Amino acid sequence: MAQEIGVQVLYFAVCRDIVRLSEEKVFIRPGATVADLVKHVGVLHPDLCRVLPSVRCALNREFVASNELVSEGDEVALVPPVSGGTPVVERFVISAEPIDANSAVGLLDDPPGQRGALATFAGIVRADSQSKTIERLEYQAYAPMAIAQLTRIEVEVRSQWKILSMAVVHRIGTLAVGEVAVSIAVSSAHRAAAMEACRYIIERLKQDVPIWKKETASDGSEWWGRGS
Repeated sequence: MAQEIGVQVLYFAVCRDIVRLSEEKVFIRPGATVADLVKHVGVLHPDLCRVLPSVRCALNREFVASNELVSEGDEVALVPPVSGGTPVVERFVISAEPIDANSAVGLLDDPPGQRGALATFAGIVRADSQSKTIERLEYQAYAPMAIAQLTRIEVEVRSQWKILSMAVVHRIGTLAVGEVAVSIAVSSAHRAAAMEACRYIIERLKQDVPIWKKETASDGSEWWGRGS
């Protein structure tokens, strides 16, 4: 029998709460696929099985199909539906420190004299959600992959609109009501491109960037996923 291979598995949001680990090394047979690994993890952590159908898998920081093969030393992240970074990578930041509504503006790098429009968006923690009183929010991110996904979103944006620059700053950690969770800025020569691109960025961020939101209200806590 061939020696088993070791794969590092990362857990986020509700998966981390269930497993009570942020990561672990899992051993599986050679030739196993991502689907095989997920099934094996479900055996190791039976309570995880209730959320596994909604989980996407990232192999070495790239979303992959379930039939992708895993190899010795690979990193596989179990990515629940995302809500929608502490180093700076160009114009995208995942920040553990407080931010303000204009944090992204200072990261724009458009050429002097070409900016004719500046569109910004700020997401702020509000006091109520679905008739519940909110006490606080907790954001968690898979930061390296979040930066990679934001870079891909920029490619999408530039293929649709003539923008000059874009920047995104997102908080992680515990936020109180009234604090800024995300700051987005887009510059362009004309207002339509900046405004449309800014809206597109926040919607795409909610869909595919691995940042999760845990909402603590008077009646308990809950992780929120895609589109929240």
